[in-house]
Amino acid sequence: MSSEQVMNGRRAHQVERLVRLLAGATFLIFFQAYMVAPLIPRLAAEFGVSGEKIGLVVPAYMLPYGVSTLFYGLLSDR
Repeated sequence: MSSEQVMNGRRAHQVERLVRLLAGATFLIFFQAYMVAPLIPRLAAEFGVSGEKIGLVVPAYMLPYGVSTLFYGLLSDR
């Protein structure tokens, strides 16, 4: 095998690792955004509040998350 083939093999391996890492990160982002919804009835029972009130947990979490993403996205691009 030539050194060029070895370098191409390493580069392909690095690209594959990067794609797997990005896919995992994407999964975690969407998972954390929606993992609270199935817990709403249980949380309402635990804290003794209505489902409508405990449902405000989702936007209370998602709004700051979305705003901070805009800020930290620009920061990370620099």
